[in-house]
Amino acid sequence: MHIGLVVPQIPGHINPGTTLGQAVKARGHRVTVICNPQGAAYAERSGLEFAPLGVPEHESGESAVVKEEIAKAQGLDALKKTIFLASNATRLTIRDLPVLMKQHK
Repeated sequence: MHIGLVVPQIPGHINPGTTLGQAVKARGHRVTVICNPQGAAYAERSGLEFAPLGVPEHESGESAVVKEEIAKAQGLDALKKTIFLASNATRLTIRDLPVLMKQHK
């Protein structure tokens, strides 16, 4: 079986996700980590396959700009920017995931 693990590239999510992936792989399954491009290193270190989400946005630097803005923001403004980041990640996942699932079977 080929299993895709869709996880955000946040240590509290990707670290347990790759640990789970390693356990599933050890049982003889093929495992692909699906995440933003920065998650590739986590998948590689774990011996898992990788499929990136949101490549154009990450290559253009758009995502990095939003993260920098959040780091500088405070209070309600920081909350609004964090919600924007989360909703944007959801949008990219909805856009890219069906294509990746077909490509990686």
